[in-house]
Parts: sequence; structure tokens; C-alpha cells
Amino acid sequence: MRAVAPGFAERTSPAAMRWGIYVFIFVTAVAAGIANPSILDLISVIGGIFITFLVYIVPMLLFRNAKAYRHYANLPETWFVFVLGLVIMAVAVWQMLA
Repeated sequence: MRAVAPGFAERTSPAAMRWGIYVFIFVTAVAAGIANPSILDLISVIGGIFITFLVYIVPMLLFRNAKAYRHYANLPETWFVFVLGLVIMAVAVWQMLA
């Protein structure tokens, strides 16, 4: 918001701006779902990709970048979970484009 409307962002409290953004996203998502029901499939696919990223890919990034967890970075099971996450994301993208 600060980049698009800096004057409005300065006058509005952060809590009110956050609430307004949440309402805008909710209303536009509901309107898109009513106008085009196939958008619901797209939302579920994108949500699945996002959850896969959080569950499978982010831990590997944590293990590689956080010093306290670095000893987990090169374990075979860590690589297995990472590769499995990449496969799941690839299948989800493939199904979305097919």
C-alpha cells in the first residue's frame, strides 16, 4: 500500500489497513468463485503448492541456512523429503497446466 498510495498509508493505521486488505482479498476471492466456479480448483491447486512448499522445501532451506540446524542438511532422509517435495510440486503444476 505504501508504494501505491503513500499518503493514504500514512493517514491510516496499520491495523485498519491490514483489515481492509483482508476484506478486499476475501470479497474478490468470493466474487471470482461465484463468477467462475473453476477458479475454486485453481485456488485449491495453488494452496496445495504453497503447503507443499512450506512442508517439504522450507525445512531444507532452514537446514542449509541456519547454523544450529546445519547438521541435518546432508542427511539422506532430508534430501529424500526435499526431492519428494519437488516431485509433488512438479505434479501439481503439471496437472494445473494440463
